Amino acid sequence: MTTDMFAHLTEEELHDALIDLNSAETARHLALCAMCRSKLEVFQADMEAFNTASLAWSEARSITTPMIELPRRKQHGLFPGAAWTLATLMLVTGIVTLRYDHLSLRRAHVGNTAAQDNDSQIAQDNDLLQAVDSAINADDVSPMREYNVPTGHQPHAGNDRSTY
Repeated sequence: MTTDMFAHLTEEELHDALIDLNSAETARHLALCAMCRSKLEVFQADMEAFNTASLAWSEARSITTPMIELPRRKQHGLFPGAAWTLATLMLVTGIVTLRYDHLSLRRAHVGNTAAQDNDSQIAQDNDLLQAVDSAINADDVSPMREYNVPTGHQPHAGNDRSTY
């Protein structure tokens, strides 16, 4: 709001006053300016009339609108035995699936111990792959070699990889 006493409130300031967000300056201006106060009162009266009319319309509509009852569905279907057949089929399928999963878990447990035995084989394979990779890429300058960054790999006896 401007400090000029003769300047009236803007639309935004009137809206703020309507929802009780007005500042002390706006309240003081409304107390002194009859024109702004009358604009605010007219707008409040219009809002109250709108609220009253919309409430009356809603109440009248709910009274005059008949409640339509939807037809009820039959409790049983065309094939009552089909539901029992489907339920039985689902039960049998569930039992077979659970039994199969249980057997798979037992096999996985046995396979897990075999995987632990193969850790040394995996380490040997990794060493072989690194040796092949270094032989193939001997001409390429590796960023690891260029900056002498260790790869974290411990060299084996007789296999010097300190250049990584």
